[in-house]
Amino acid sequence: MEILDGQIIDYNESGDVTIRTRYENVDRFVSCGYKEAAVMLRDSRTITADQRKKIYAMLAEIADYMGEFPDIVKKQFKWELRYKRYKGMLDDFSLSDCSIETASAYIDLLVETIIAWGIPLNQPLFELCEDISRYVYICLQYKKCAVCGKSAELHHIDVVGMGNNRKEIPNEGKRAMSLCREHHREAHACGEKAFAEKYHLEPVRLDEKLCKVYKVKFKKEKDKV
Repeated sequence: MEILDGQIIDYNESGDVTIRTRYENVDRFVSCGYKEAAVMLRDSRTITADQRKKIYAMLAEIADYMGEFPDIVKKQFKWELRYKRYKGMLDDFSLSDCSIETASAYIDLLVETIIAWGIPLNQPLFELCEDISRYVYICLQYKKCAVCGKSAELHHIDVVGMGNNRKEIPNEGKRAMSLCREHHREAHACGEKAFAEKYHLEPVRLDEKLCKVYKVKFKKEKDKV
C-alpha cells in the first residue's frame, strides 16, 4: 500500500468528488496494476480548546492509573491511533494544532480505554466524550454504566408490546443503554426522557454484536432483508 497526497478540485450535491494527485513512477504504477484507492479526507479545522482540555484531563487520569508520566502516555496513544486504528495512514500529529477530526478520534480512543480498563475518574466520562452515541455503544459493549462506570445491565428503552416476551423476540434494532442497578431504577422512576436529559445521554440501537454480548436474540440473516 502506498499513500499519496492529493487535492480536491471539485464536488457536487450528488456526492461525486474529483481528486487530483500525482504518481511519479509510471512504470511501477502499471506493474502494480492499481485499480482502486482508499481516500482519507483531512479536516481543515484545527483542534479546539475544549477538545484539548478534555484530552489532557483524561491523559492525566490514565497516567495516574498506570503510574506513568502523562507525556509518555500521550505518545503511546498517539502511536496506537496512528498504527492500530488508522493502519499507518494517519500522519504524525501534535495536540496543539491537529485537526478537529484527529482530536475527536484521539478522544474516542481515550474514552474506550478508560471504559475497557475501568479507570476511575474525578468527573463523569460522558462529560468528556465527543460522540455521545459512540460512548453509549462502548459502555454497552463493555457492560459499564453510561452514568457512573460501574458494572451494568441492559436497560431497554423500547417496549416490546403487550403479550410479548423480550427473551423470545429479536432485540436487534431496539434502543437501549447499559446502566447499573441504581441508575436503572432511577431511569424507570423518573422516565426515559427526563433521565436522558439529566445525564445528556442518547440510547443506541442494539446490533447483532451487542445482542451477543447480552445473550439476547438477534435477527437472522433472512429477516434483515
